[in-house]
Amino acid sequence: MSNIDIRIAHSIPLGRARKQAERVAKQLKERYALDYTWSGDTLEFAHQGITGALDVTATEVAVRVRLGLLFSLLKPQIEKQIRHELGKLFGPLPVAVAKPAKVKSVKSTRTARSPKPRTASGRKS
Repeated sequence: MSNIDIRIAHSIPLGRARKQAERVAKQLKERYALDYTWSGDTLEFAHQGITGALDVTATEVAVRVRLGLLFSLLKPQIEKQIRHELGKLFGPLPVAVAKPAKVKSVKSTRTARSPKPRTASGRKS
C-alpha cells in the first residue's frame, strides 16, 4: 500500500470550492468509474485498488489517497496528475508544496597549467 497526501491553500469561496471538487468527482466517475459520496465538506471516493478523500475548507483543499498494490506502481504518475488537476481548479500550487528543483553543481572550467618542457640540461626553456 502507498499513500498520497497533498494540501493546498486557496482563496476561493467555500461554495465554489465544493463545486470544483464536485466537478473533479464527476470527471473521475466518467473516466475511471470511481464512486464518490459527500460527508459534510469531505468528498470520499473509491474504486478497486484506490480509496481516498478530498477535504474542502474555506482556506484549504486536502487530498488523501490510499493506493493498492497495483496502483502503488503508478504512484508518481497519479500524484503528478492530482497536482495538475488541483492546480487547474484551485490555482497554482504554492512553492512550499511543489517539489524542489534539482540544483546542478557548477564545475570550474579552469584547468591547471602544464609545466614548461625542460631542456636536456634540466632547465626550463
